[in-house]
Amino acid sequence: MKITKTELDSLSDSIKKSIAELKTSGERQTHGEIEKAVTSNQKERLSLIKCIRGGLYKNWDDAKIEKQAVQKELGEELGTAGGFLVPTQISNELIELLRAQTVVRKMPGVRTISMETDKLDMGRQDTGVSTSWGGENTTIAEDTTITFGKISLNLRKNVCLYEISRELIADARIGAESLVRTELSEGMALSEDLALLEGTGGTQPLGLYYHPRVNSTDLSGTLDLDNIADAIYAIEANNGMVTGWASHPRLKQTLRTLKDSNGQYLFADGKTILGGDASFSTISGIPFLPTTQVPITLRPGSGESYLVGGQWSNFIIGEKPGIRIESTMTGGDSFTADQVWIKAVRRVDCALRHPETFVVVKGIAA
Repeated sequence: MKITKTELDSLSDSIKKSIAELKTSGERQTHGEIEKAVTSNQKERLSLIKCIRGGLYKNWDDAKIEKQAVQKELGEELGTAGGFLVPTQISNELIELLRAQTVVRKMPGVRTISMETDKLDMGRQDTGVSTSWGGENTTIAEDTTITFGKISLNLRKNVCLYEISRELIADARIGAESLVRTELSEGMALSEDLALLEGTGGTQPLGLYYHPRVNSTDLSGTLDLDNIADAIYAIEANNGMVTGWASHPRLKQTLRTLKDSNGQYLFADGKTILGGDASFSTISGIPFLPTTQVPITLRPGSGESYLVGGQWSNFIIGEKPGIRIESTMTGGDSFTADQVWIKAVRRVDCALRHPETFVVVKGIAA
């Protein structure tokens, strides 16, 4: 708050008046600790600088008498009487941004591999053996049907850079640098989660939504129980099982509002959904994790979203453990701009041991 010359003069007069009153009342036992402090040393005087420093910056070091004088002798309601010396208190707590929930790493059975190099190949059997039947003294046919392949993890780099002025770091009531570090960590976790769900490949991981070998269907309409049953069957037909679902919370609302031919809600009054529960923390008895990471439009049509499920023990995340966070204030533009630069780097990729044990139901309308 800016203080005009008139207000400053008024403040000075008010403090001088208070000081005079404190001195003349030193013999009376009417001001508690203030009087004791004054009478113990009649030569001690109140400091105008300490009053202003304490009132504006809450720094009352070596200023006990001044603190008592400002708070008791001056009024807090009227600005010119000292009110602006008692600033509005600002909490050191920051109300954080409400973020989406990460889901992929929470799925049951997801495997995480710590990688020492940028690339890791894992051998995989693609097809099995073929046996034959024969009689006594018959030639055994050679089997050539078994084949092998590999899956590869190639670390992708997720990065973010913040520029912070030195003044903000020095003067902010909350730790600005600590705040940015936390923001970087949480933001990169969400960025990773979204890439694992629907990354397009290339410089980012190839996520489930765009994976060419993941079972996929496009409803272009609302989801019903038959669609869920079909998704489960698509995985079971490939010798897998669904161990977890993920979708936008809007899907829960769709299921909540399903009605029978008589207009009665299908899942009210404790009724279950395919062996799951009416709270939709499970669907078909399988854990369901809602997240706003999953979009509710352009998947693939306007206003359409998707549901993903699968056998998550076949989902592999390769990573360099942790998030590398570095700061510098001496290089290049950071020096000339008098800034601190904070950089975060996360290296991660994903691969599917058996893509056919996952399913994406696209085109789910509201």
